[in-house]
Amino acid sequence: MMALLPVVAWAAVGDEFAADGLKYKVTSESPKTVELTRFDKERPKGTLTIPATVNGYSVTSIGTYAFKGCDGITSVEIPGSVTSIGTYAFCYCYGLTSVTIGNGVSSIGDYAFFSCTHLASLTVPANVRTIGVAAFVACYDLKSVTITAGVTSIGEQAFAKCNSLVSVNIPESVTSLHPMAFKECTNLESITVAQGNEHYKSVDGVLFDKGMTTLIRYPENKKLTNYAIPVGVTKIDTMAFHSCSGLQAVTIPASVTTISRYAFSICKGMESFTVDAGNKYYKSVDGVLFDKGMTTLILYPENKKSTSYTIPSGVTTIKEAFIRCPGLTTVTIPASVTRIDNLAFASCADLETVSIAKGSKLKSVGSDPFYRCEKLAPVVYPPGVEVVR
Repeated sequence: MMALLPVVAWAAVGDEFAADGLKYKVTSESPKTVELTRFDKERPKGTLTIPATVNGYSVTSIGTYAFKGCDGITSVEIPGSVTSIGTYAFCYCYGLTSVTIGNGVSSIGDYAFFSCTHLASLTVPANVRTIGVAAFVACYDLKSVTITAGVTSIGEQAFAKCNSLVSVNIPESVTSLHPMAFKECTNLESITVAQGNEHYKSVDGVLFDKGMTTLIRYPENKKLTNYAIPVGVTKIDTMAFHSCSGLQAVTIPASVTTISRYAFSICKGMESFTVDAGNKYYKSVDGVLFDKGMTTLILYPENKKSTSYTIPSGVTTIKEAFIRCPGLTTVTIPASVTRIDNLAFASCADLETVSIAKGSKLKSVGSDPFYRCEKLAPVVYPPGVEVVR
């Protein structure tokens, strides 16, 4: 068991001591550095000022879980001596409204400020290079974020569920920006990338790669009902339009070759997709998205104004196409369909009847293609159908 010393005249690497209500662990004797690991006996309240030095040691890091659940902290001041903020360091600090990050910090750890629900504003200083996975996820009151030039990496869901964010500026220094960094920011209207950035670009508040071949992220609260994807885009990234509930129609140009899984998930207002006739990979019929040969039904718009739908003959595969289509009550599946993917019709709250045509060639279905279709009458499969789990 490591020694816990009230006062340190000399200590070895790994030794721990307490001072002024906080605990530290020696990380180096040359130079003399410590990590702040935890509060001592009582959870701190009000303003937490982390010292730059303690007992002759420089405080260079804040450890994992150091202040987890300290909901009495209202503000934090981190000195320039600190270079890293550890994983979950300030998670669940519900009372935290402001944080001052010193210029010495180079990395903000995964989940570092997770669920600091009342954090209102944030400035990420120039020395920070990495904002970790979910570092500020569920900071619901976060209205203002300044990401200073110097940051190179913004991790997955770094600012997810920051519902008060309206706009974000990405500096020219960023080289790695996870597609889901701003997932479920329900009020986000625009993402703006600095012109000098060599890896990313924004047009009308929409995020692309620099060459505009990949549409990475469409802001969830962008004030448009119809959007035409720019000609030249070849890929629509995973969850690019996730939760864009105000969007009603999307036009897909001939250049698109890849529509990633869940690209249009939870688009509650979506009524139709229109694919350019010159597209060699995709096709739309009556607002429904198919592959070019119309053998795979890819996506049925969640808010399409029909209560019944007959899948065209010739379709062989139904992907996760009908998830959350609340107005749909009746679906007819043609004999040509051989496969129904798992969750294909999940959460269709009003779906009552699914009919499979006589002479069906259906061979396999997912383990639960009708998950949470609570009004649905039993679906009768033809003999010999394999349930793929």
